[in-house]
Amino acid sequence: MTRAPALAAALACILATPAAAQPEQCADREALVEHLKAKFGEHRTSLMLDNRGRMIELFRNPKTGSWTLLMTPPGMPSCLVLAGEHYAGDREEPEGESS
Repeated sequence: MTRAPALAAALACILATPAAAQPEQCADREALVEHLKAKFGEHRTSLMLDNRGRMIELFRNPKTGSWTLLMTPPGMPSCLVLAGEHYAGDREEPEGESS
């Protein structure tokens, strides 16, 4: 089973309310974070806020390269946005640009 279907199946098991009441692949943030840690060894490495005030978090496992993006709107369940493998690290500065 590949990573994305495995995550989707696990999320379906931990949804607290019927699917009609919440978007697919959304659940309590703490439950999702614990699942990412237990199942994939992922920990949060980045935290961002978008222009709508939604929290965007990158979780990853540096040993395996797996990664997951979660989005949490204010006062709502967290949702799986993307997940994948082969995280290559932060990109280098574009040529000609320096900090």
